[in-house]
Order: sequence, then structure tokens, then C-alpha cells
Amino acid sequence: MINVEPEVYAFNERGKPEAIIEYDAYQLLLKVKNGTATQDDKDRIFNELQQSSIYGHGKRVALLGNFIDFSQWLKCFWVKYKYIGIVEVFAFSKMNIRRNDPMRSWIIKIVEID
Repeated sequence: MINVEPEVYAFNERGKPEAIIEYDAYQLLLKVKNGTATQDDKDRIFNELQQSSIYGHGKRVALLGNFIDFSQWLKCFWVKYKYIGIVEVFAFSKMNIRRNDPMRSWIIKIVEID
């Protein structure tokens, strides 16, 4: 049996964590854990998290019946948008939000929450 990181776990009966080892999201998890993730890698993770935010509130990526959990590396931010209001966003940094948010032109202020 292949040893899979504890941040990867099945959320339904079809989920097999060892099946996702060759996927990009899993490789990005390994880079984050090793401290070798570049800003571009973090941007790709942020985009994945935004697309799957309905499953994990912006902290997990759903892939083949599994969750890849990035929550221990993410910080919590409140982002104030023009026309929308304040939204809780999980990201690596403020720059990560400013570079990749689809509504970045509407951002008024970003505050990090402890």
C-alpha cells in the first residue's frame, strides 16, 4: 500500500487517497509541505481552492472522492469588496488574493484575521 499524506482523506466510499498521487494538486501539497512552493505554485493552489470552495470553504480541494486539505498553511482574511461587502477568504498571503481574485478590481481592503 502506498503511504499518503495525512492531509489527504476520502470523503465518500469511492475515494482512494492513493489514486491521486500523480495529480497536480497532490504534487503542490508536497511542495507546500517541503517549503519549496513558488509564488506561481501558491497561485495555482489558490485558484483550485476558489473553484472547489463549495466543498471545503476555501481550504480543501476535492479530487476523485478525496479531499486535499491545505488549511494548516492558509491564513484567514476578510476582504471588503465594492458592491458585495465583506467576505472571508483563505489564502497564503494578501498578494495571493490580489493577484488571483476574479473580482480584484472590486477589492477595497484586505485584513488578516488571527
